[in-house]
Amino acid sequence: MEYKMKKEVLHEMVYYYEEGVKNFDQLMKTIDELDKIDNHAPWLNWTASNDKTFIYGQTKTFDKNQIDQMEEPYKSKMSYIFDNIT
Repeated sequence: MEYKMKKEVLHEMVYYYEEGVKNFDQLMKTIDELDKIDNHAPWLNWTASNDKTFIYGQTKTFDKNQIDQMEEPYKSKMSYIFDNIT
């Protein structure tokens, strides 16, 4: 069975998503493993664009186009993360 994220349109250009991550527990474990190995993609504050003091939480980003050039174990772990949130 193919995994499918649920999307509800609340208003024009406003969506509510459910089941956005295929296996949340394994995804978080993989992120934690990467953090312990090395902090290639550090956690950064996620802020309002017009007020950097208004912090929503933290975010971690990476360039999906660079995954194939990464060395192991980064390559397989980053691929797993990307595949499970898209």
